[in-house]
Amino acid sequence: MTASTLTSDNGASSGTSGIKYNGGTDGTLQLQTTTSGGTATTAVTIDNSQNATFAGTVTATNHIGPGTGLTGTAASLTAGNATNVTGTVGVANGGTGLTSTPANGALDIGNGTGFTRTTLTAGTGISITNGSGSISIAASSTGLPGILGQAFTSNGTFTIPTGVTALKVSVTGGGGGGGAAVGAGGGAGATAISYLTGLTAGNTLSVTVGGAGAGSAGSSGSGSGGGTSSVASGTQTITTISAGGGSGGGGSAGQGGAGGTASGGTINIGGGGGGGSNSTDNFGGVGGNSFFGGGGPSLSSASASPAKGYGGGGAGNGSNAAAGAGYQGIVIFEW
Repeated sequence: MTASTLTSDNGASSGTSGIKYNGGTDGTLQLQTTTSGGTATTAVTIDNSQNATFAGTVTATNHIGPGTGLTGTAASLTAGNATNVTGTVGVANGGTGLTSTPANGALDIGNGTGFTRTTLTAGTGISITNGSGSISIAASSTGLPGILGQAFTSNGTFTIPTGVTALKVSVTGGGGGGGAAVGAGGGAGATAISYLTGLTAGNTLSVTVGGAGAGSAGSSGSGSGGGTSSVASGTQTITTISAGGGSGGGGSAGQGGAGGTASGGTINIGGGGGGGSNSTDNFGGVGGNSFFGGGGPSLSSASASPAKGYGGGGAGNGSNAAAGAGYQGIVIFEW
């Protein structure tokens, strides 16, 4: 193609309409329109830095290139053009590839190949409220998991707290009492630990706490056994969690009381057995230790030692005086 020179008036002379150019001394080129009256209006100005300024509207069927360098007011760039954009903009072109109208609180979340438009899912102890243009996240429970709890030292009813759907339950039976007259120690109560899930807040569970076994009052008698502790269904249905009490220690060089047995727990722990007595030195047997320890120590004095901790067995006495009592059971809920 042979280059041609654009004349100052390209088909436009004085008194007629057309297009003319005006070349400035600084290298600026102006393309002007003229009316039949000879009035010239600049339509396009190209400066010596290759920047083009358009006085009117620019209409393009297609645009090829990165789009950098396109400037102007938001109104001039967008007004009237939204209706000309059709189809879905894919991920490769900077879009989402989605066509659905977002629900309240919906987010576009990457899925490895594109986006999924969905709302957040609340976890345990968390509530989510989706609004128009807003997402509110709050803690629905009254504390952090594993921080709160309730202990029962007597029979009662446990109500599942608001926002709680899982519990750790520890159940310990009562300790047995010791025997007299160089008697043996009482056995400790068992412990069952259970992790409950799928619970409904506001429902209830029935709690039974096993009592302490009494020590023998003297004259070679055996101690009494401790009571069974348990957690059973109330309005919330569960498998019963049970921890048996320890047996009482035998009197007059009898055998130590057996530890209790547990059932229904995720973990079932038997109570420690009571110790036998020493007739040579007139020492009574020690009380068995529970999950919490606390078995009564062996003594030869007139007063035997009772158990010191929940579920512990009482010590036997080295004389004809009263033997030590066991310690009551306990039930603990944690969430």
